[in-house]
Amino acid sequence: MPVRLGPSNLLLLKIRAVSTHSTPLRARLWLEYRKLAAQLSNRRLETAATRLFGNDPRRPQFLRTVAHQQGLLQIYEDFCMQDNSDCAQCPFLKRLFSDFGD
Repeated sequence: MPVRLGPSNLLLLKIRAVSTHSTPLRARLWLEYRKLAAQLSNRRLETAATRLFGNDPRRPQFLRTVAHQQGLLQIYEDFCMQDNSDCAQCPFLKRLFSDFGD
């Protein structure tokens, strides 16, 4: 049975993978990182989730992992923090709807 890696072990393995240029180790790290359960939430994360998902019942599934949370925070920083229109003129949402339809 494979050993699940915790956040501190992932950090150490990432340092090793980068320093040795190990592609298999990087691949394993990415898989482990994608499975790493989120432990905490914060105001920015909750604001981003509310703005993007509203009351959609699928909202919690996008907050379960560290990778999902980091992606959501990246969207929040890149778009929400740059848009004073409170979502009305959000370029991210416009792009999303133009790519995937309403």
